Amino acid sequence: MCSRRSHVFGLGALLAAAAPCSARADQVDAPVAQRFGELARKAEAAFAQAGPGAAIPLYEQGLAGFPDDYGRIHLRLGQLYQQLGRIAEAAAHFKRCDADTRVEAIDRELICQDGLRSATVPVELLELPPEARVLVVEPLAFAGPLKTGDRLPLGSARLLVEAPQHDRRETTVRVQAPAVRWKVELGAAYTDETNAEAPPEPASKASRRWPALALGATGLALVGAGLTLGFMNRGGLDDIRHDQSTGACGATHCRGDLDSAETQGYVADGLWMGGAGLTAAGVGLWLFQD
Repeated sequence: MCSRRSHVFGLGALLAAAAPCSARADQVDAPVAQRFGELARKAEAAFAQAGPGAAIPLYEQGLAGFPDDYGRIHLRLGQLYQQLGRIAEAAAHFKRCDADTRVEAIDRELICQDGLRSATVPVELLELPPEARVLVVEPLAFAGPLKTGDRLPLGSARLLVEAPQHDRRETTVRVQAPAVRWKVELGAAYTDETNAEAPPEPASKASRRWPALALGATGLALVGAGLTLGFMNRGGLDDIRHDQSTGACGATHCRGDLDSAETQGYVADGLWMGGAGLTAAGVGLWLFQD
């Protein structure tokens, strides 16, 4: 165990010390304490040669060798990150150290808890509606729901506000001592889509094509009627010509028949030409809707 004399000088003296506290006083079995001792010797040798940046990767890699997240390693990582001025990382490791009750109580109190308090400040959420909530987006080590009184590391934090019938609103907040008092602002309000009138469903392909089918069918019917009437009219006209050639026409009989046949011819032409136009329009509308 570290000499308690180091605690007299507070956290600053502890951070200046290169050697970590021993795990012998922690509530862990002998193999865990021995494994930590081996890891600490390697990491602190690297620290002595190249500083905190060389020791940190060894401690972080060493965490994988412990079945449970060992707070003693987080204690040392918190100290090293704080020496580098990386406050968010230091605070996250001090927090995880304090959560591990296997670490000796006095070390958790004087190193982990004091380290967490020096690296973070409490946040007070002002005018937070009861149905809304605030989430920490960054720093990632503190991501998740944020309540009044929770602590965030010094620096900046990205916060997300969520509330029913409001857009999400993201804000960057400056976190500085002694505390943060932040007024919560909701995003823009919107209408609940579940209560809004449902938009009309798009018409099916078949229902969209019925006008084209109707035009085409009508056109074909008119063409057929025009051709039939024209064929019949041609037969009548042949009879009139025969009567004329044989002298069977009276004074006015053939002229009246000729006028009637001429009218029927115009009607027949109008029917088949109009039908052809409608049929072409129907085909074009069908192709346009594909």
